[in-house]
Amino acid sequence: AMVKSTDENYKELIGTKDKLTLIKFTADCVGSSALSLMWEGTTLHQGPCKAINPILETISEKMADKIIIANHD
Repeated sequence: AMVKSTDENYKELIGTKDKLTLIKFTADCVGSSALSLMWEGTTLHQGPCKAINPILETISEKMADKIIIANHD
């Protein structure tokens, strides 16, 4: 599962030596741009910020022993 990154635990997350760490910095998606993605048979029509979340969640579950994926607001 994805982890929540905060200002308080950010340095600890990026300092993890035994796993690759990916931190997704989020903000409100601006504009009317949309992203269409095909993921596991489902087409996602959402703003790019929201469309990538299910993909990152799946990767974080399937590769939990190799990677930490965190969401930082």
